[in-house]
Amino acid sequence: MATLHTLVDKRVLLVMQDGRVIMGNLVGWDQRSNIVLADCVERRFSQESGATDSALGVYMVKGDQICLVGEVDAAIEEATSWSEIKVDPLPAVRYGDA
Repeated sequence: MATLHTLVDKRVLLVMQDGRVIMGNLVGWDQRSNIVLADCVERRFSQESGATDSALGVYMVKGDQICLVGEVDAAIEEATSWSEIKVDPLPAVRYGDA
């Protein structure tokens, strides 16, 4: 995660190995890619009720649980009506024949 320094103090989205989607302001990270986020929310997707956000506050995420880190485009985030987005949640990562 060599480019994380460019995302400090910016809103980022993390996709976790268990399928969770977490967004927050990147505060810092360590040599193991553990990440600290502030003003954090978990976005939960549902086919029935649309996407909802649950506040988490300050959150530390273990680096080995992260699949993806990306910068959030504030304009797109604001323009999207997430409660109307009805999709299945992301599945957990599977390894091998599991």
